[in-house]
Amino acid sequence: MATHNALVFDLGASHGRTMLGRFNGRSFTLEEIYRFDNIPVEAAGTLYWDALRLFHDLQDGIRKGFQSASSIHSLGIDTWGVDFAFLDRNGKLLANPVHYRDQRRHEVARELFDLVPPDELFFQTGNFLLSIMSVFQLYAYYKDQSPEHKEGS
Repeated sequence: MATHNALVFDLGASHGRTMLGRFNGRSFTLEEIYRFDNIPVEAAGTLYWDALRLFHDLQDGIRKGFQSASSIHSLGIDTWGVDFAFLDRNGKLLANPVHYRDQRRHEVARELFDLVPPDELFFQTGNFLLSIMSVFQLYAYYKDQSPEHKEGS
């Protein structure tokens, strides 16, 4: 069996890395081939993911993957998965995504619970009711009448 090469990206809260996994039919190896900082950016009192920097680092990781292996058969990205970005109908990013550590998301949690009791919110979403979850950011966008929410609706 030919070796199967997979690139795996791990995007953590403060760092990211690209791993090259190789499976030869009998054994699996994993090698870190690129590491980069993942530093949120504060602007106008809001904490954002630096999405363009992360995109650049993902591209660098792919390049380094092809320098380390003659072929790449698959690619995976692991993230927290609690944040999101709004795209327009053409797939263009409307704004940098707000970081899960942004204070506004935490501030509106109680207000949302006043509108939707926690047990009902859990029933509707199936999510843990931690203020880092996307539902709180969506409510903050709605409450603040943010341009991203209006454009994305």
